Amino acid sequence: MKILIIAQYFPPDITAAAFRMFDTARLLEDTGHEVRVITAHPHRSQVDGDSAARYDGQISGVWRTPVAHLNGGGFSDYVKHYVSFMIGSSWLGLRQRLTGWRPDVIWASSPPLFVGCTGVALSRLSRCPLVLDVRDLWPASAVGAGQLSAQGRACRIGERMEQYVYDRAAHITCVARPMRDYIRARARTGVTVVYNGARASDVRTGPAEGNGSQNGPTLLYAGNLGRAQQLDLLIRAWANVRGRNGHDRWTMKLLGTGAVEKELKELASSLRVGDSVVFMPPVSRQEAMCEMARADALSVSLQPDKAFEKTIPSKVFDCMAVGRPVLAGVAGEGREILESTGANVCYRPGDQGDLERSLTLLMRDYQRLRLMAYRNPEVIRNGYTRERAVATLTRVFNSVVSNGHSVPMIENLANVEFADSTYSSQSRHSGIADAVVCQAPRKRRNVHIHKSVVQ
Repeated sequence: MKILIIAQYFPPDITAAAFRMFDTARLLEDTGHEVRVITAHPHRSQVDGDSAARYDGQISGVWRTPVAHLNGGGFSDYVKHYVSFMIGSSWLGLRQRLTGWRPDVIWASSPPLFVGCTGVALSRLSRCPLVLDVRDLWPASAVGAGQLSAQGRACRIGERMEQYVYDRAAHITCVARPMRDYIRARARTGVTVVYNGARASDVRTGPAEGNGSQNGPTLLYAGNLGRAQQLDLLIRAWANVRGRNGHDRWTMKLLGTGAVEKELKELASSLRVGDSVVFMPPVSRQEAMCEMARADALSVSLQPDKAFEKTIPSKVFDCMAVGRPVLAGVAGEGREILESTGANVCYRPGDQGDLERSLTLLMRDYQRLRLMAYRNPEVIRNGYTRERAVATLTRVFNSVVSNGHSVPMIENLANVEFADSTYSSQSRHSGIADAVVCQAPRKRRNVHIHKSVVQ
């Protein structure tokens, strides 16, 4: 099958969406499909020395278009940024169509929702079905992150765009059950949950290892330092809890960069916890997974909002995959998955008092939680790997290609659940598997086509 993926984010950009698209493309090719990707030139945080060529060479064809810089990051800058990709990606799709290459199916990943508009245009041009991928609800998630006003004109336009793309998709994939239910109420076609998941190679096995630091336990957050992650709340809670009841040996590390990095550093300094809150620069995904496995506990959070309750932060799967206890400020299905193992501590997003109580519990009961944390990777291995996700996605593609442009609800796909995806106390697995082996990426086979187009 010839598959065209349209995604604004792709490695070496360091985003969860970029790595999800890359993993999916590689796994689809490993199962015999021809995959081509239309994406942007690198424009998000990258690791020094990393390059687009390293990733593009592992896919049959990757075409990149430049995008407008965000500059100050205001609303108009974001619109220009997104529209520039929509125009550039549409042009690249047109050029490929003129060469005679025609996909059997298009998978366009949103947000930004403008990517869906490109997908609509190219699906009509290529006369093939469009499968829309929804990672976050837009514009609802933009409202939740404080980027748009719920009563503003931009939000109303975004809602019309959302409905426009939903109405023209042959099928829709999304990343959580509550999100599926939301889209089902608005879409005319089938909706299938394709979880973010973690790579099977990242799911930890092996003997137990010692603590990541000889100087005391560490709590690590790895990811975007943005407003939606509400890390200021974590630092404030840390300042109030760390010195209590002999917990002053703990260190917190924040690995990554983002819009509020400077503000977070200033906050840590003003609260006089700069000595126990360490900021680390972005690293490669492989190095980040190793850092997560070396930590004693991990943190993931989102600010409280109805839109965020309908998704599952991709970090939930990564954190559970390495077999460490997780301190999580998430709601909805993500919280259900975390609580299913008994190895993690969850708090209400945005509630500093609940966060302080949960952080105290994590520090006090760490040894017990650590012994139970082997259950975390078992849950991922049994139901939430990228390999399982791609198998589900392939079934979706096969269905839309065989049924044509208009595909009705596909209940056996839309209701895909894994009965063994939650931990059972009767599990036959009893060993503690909280170790990690940080290996170099496996060698890839030579690919037959490689292009990177600079416009």
